[in-house]
Amino acid sequence: GSLIIEFDASKASTYREVLSQICKLTFSFGKIGRGGAFILCKFSEKSVKRITPQIKKSSIVSDFTVSYSKIVGSFLVGESDTEIYYKEYSSSDDGPGLTYNLGDISIFRGDDAANQAVFDVLFENLKRINYTPCDISFIGDPALELGDKVTNVDMNGVETDFYITSYRWVYRGDHHIKGTGSDPVLANAKDKAAKLEEK
Repeated sequence: GSLIIEFDASKASTYREVLSQICKLTFSFGKIGRGGAFILCKFSEKSVKRITPQIKKSSIVSDFTVSYSKIVGSFLVGESDTEIYYKEYSSSDDGPGLTYNLGDISIFRGDDAANQAVFDVLFENLKRINYTPCDISFIGDPALELGDKVTNVDMNGVETDFYITSYRWVYRGDHHIKGTGSDPVLANAKDKAAKLEEK
């Protein structure tokens, strides 16, 4: 989905906070590019590389898949001389996936319909995220970037997609990439246990 929204940074305390909230609202992540500029990056929708056994040196593949079934967060809806007021919004498909928490968003302010529309669009993008965490060392490819989707191919030809969330590349050496993430089953079990303790 897509939606045009306007930002007002006057309620944010630092530039870091502004950039962090923009990344959340555009469902992207920020990095410093090779030219020294700050860049907003989207997660790749298609795999950009297949890592086959012939070029791998080691690999660890998780036994779970990362997916999201709910997004929650709070938007600024009012203010007084002494405090500001937030209202929580959410969007969900009641699935077994993780919950993505945006936290408090102060740089966007709209009415209920506009706020919910933002959450619905974010959730449509969030539902596309589906991958298996991996940790791989292989023959280097400096063209790979954070956020790229790559495909791990095991000895039996089974393919597993994941996103690069960290990497270390050594000139004429190994390229170590990771795709990290939480197990939805364990995360939901912890949430249920925490709610029972609160009762």
